[in-house]
Amino acid sequence: MGAELAFLWILTGVTAFRDGAEADVIGRIGCQIAGYGLVFYALLRVYGPETRIRDFLALRHTHPAFYPLAVVVG
Repeated sequence: MGAELAFLWILTGVTAFRDGAEADVIGRIGCQIAGYGLVFYALLRVYGPETRIRDFLALRHTHPAFYPLAVVVG
C-alpha cells in the first residue's frame, strides 16, 4: 500500500507541473518505478541496513550464453 501511495504522490506531482501528463503512459511507468524504488530502498534501509541492494532484490550475474538466447527468443 505504501508503494502505491508513493507512486500516486509522485504521479500527482508530475501531472501538476506538466501539461498532458495524464495521458502519458511512459511517464506513468516512470512514476511507478520511482515510487516502488523508493519503497524498496526504504525497506532495505530499515530491515537490512548492511545488505547490498543486489542481494536484497536477489539479482545475480547471468551466464553470457543467455544473452544470444535472449536475442533469438526476443
